[in-house]
Amino acid sequence: AGTFTPTANTEDASNTLSLATSYTDTAGNAGPAATTANYAVETLAPTISSVTAGWGTSLNATEDNSAGTVTVVTSGAENGQTVTVSLNGTNYTGTVSDNSTSVTVATTGLQALTDGSSYTLTTNVSDAAGNAATENTGTSFTYDITAPTLAETTLVPSLTNDNSTQYTFSSSEGGTISVGGNCSSDNNTAVADNMTVSFAALADGTYHDCTITVTDSAGNSVTLDVNSFTIDTTAPTLAEVTAVTTPTNDNTSSYTFSSTEAGTISYSICGGNLDNASEDNNTIIFDALADDTYSDCQISVTDNASNTSDNLSVSSFKIDTVKPVLEQVTAVTTPTDNTTPAYSFSSTEAGTNSYGGSCGSSSTSATSSGLDNVTIILTQPDNSTALSEAQYADCSITVTDPAGNPSTALLV
Repeated sequence: AGTFTPTANTEDASNTLSLATSYTDTAGNAGPAATTANYAVETLAPTISSVTAGWGTSLNATEDNSAGTVTVVTSGAENGQTVTVSLNGTNYTGTVSDNSTSVTVATTGLQALTDGSSYTLTTNVSDAAGNAATENTGTSFTYDITAPTLAETTLVPSLTNDNSTQYTFSSSEGGTISVGGNCSSDNNTAVADNMTVSFAALADGTYHDCTITVTDSAGNSVTLDVNSFTIDTTAPTLAEVTAVTTPTNDNTSSYTFSSTEAGTISYSICGGNLDNASEDNNTIIFDALADDTYSDCQISVTDNASNTSDNLSVSSFKIDTVKPVLEQVTAVTTPTDNTTPAYSFSSTEAGTNSYGGSCGSSSTSATSSGLDNVTIILTQPDNSTALSEAQYADCSITVTDPAGNPSTALLV
């Protein structure tokens, strides 16, 4: 008897063994020649070309909610042969078809893994002759079902005039950032630290649906809601409503203007009593001003978003608190037979004449210019009837300037 061992890694479908007649038994009898039937030699083991886990190099919290798929590509394993994939001590099998198979890993098997641990798939297959492939252990992955933890660090100001405003938050893991809602951003990389996201330019309005999502390297995501905020880049518009009377003898004059927004008032040259403007007409009282002409007073309003209006120039006005001073120039001759006598006086300012006592005047009521002598014709208080024969001791003249300052009455 003898043993024949084929050469390893051999595939040959046509093989025979032949016996020659040169053999004898112990008695010297020659044996007959013989040839075996054809037989096939199959000692070539199959190979595993690739093992690919459907979840890649990380298995996350979403992916472990359903069964996983492992795709195995073979060479030399006949259709119908069984591929075995071992994970965490459990075997999962598939059947070869055209050198490929998909092995299903049960959900329970995936969820039995330990979060944060790494695992290796062990894969094998044998051909129909029983030749086993070299075991494949080249596919590994990490089981990570923990999403990053996000926390708000610095809110977007609830009201701002920065239409590219920023938001700062912290993340426990690095990953990718996506911004949702009505906000967007070019910032797309997260680190395990504080991060500031600058939003792309936003139109004026209120934003209450902006979100930030961080996805870690395993694909676990968490979303953080951004606080509600309003973008306001529009400055108030001011308009003059009631100018300061000019000239005026009120050195704390009032002035009325309108504003399209509420805000804080700022003054230039002339100060005022009002600090805050409303979205409507606003009347201010200027701080006490010295006698002078004011042509450069300005007002601006800064709204709650820090937008400042253009300066509103207050119409020029004059403060005059000095009254005219009158002096007699030519008295009425006394006694006189003239029932419409003339009287002359001087005034330091132009203004409007008024008469008191028992006299009036048919002359103009205006004193045309300061320091000029003015001659008037005296009458009765009706300013037309001639004086009667009598003694006149209470007649007086007052000049009120354009600012409303009346002189001390001048007794005639």
